[in-house]
Amino acid sequence: LYFYHRMVYPWEPRALVIATYANDAMYGYGPEQTMTNLSKLLHWARTDFPGIKLFLVEDHPRPNSKDYNRKELWNSNRIKRERFLEMIHAYANSHEDTKVIRL
Repeated sequence: LYFYHRMVYPWEPRALVIATYANDAMYGYGPEQTMTNLSKLLHWARTDFPGIKLFLVEDHPRPNSKDYNRKELWNSNRIKRERFLEMIHAYANSHEDTKVIRL
């Protein structure tokens, strides 16, 4: 979102591939806030580039040394990630220009 006008807009893309959620979660954004931000980004892309194809890459679990050894934190993050995956799939199902890439 924050770099859209510098990193996406100047290239006039016909397709946009977005890896989702990992950095958002790392910076403390929950699934709902992340989905709100993602929706804004996708709206901007559709508005600026009619006909653009949008691809959302599923986040996959990557235990890091800090979280993996703390089961309660690992489980909390897993639940949030699963909620976010449900949200992006629901979004893609309601927008025919959007597909989810499963890893």
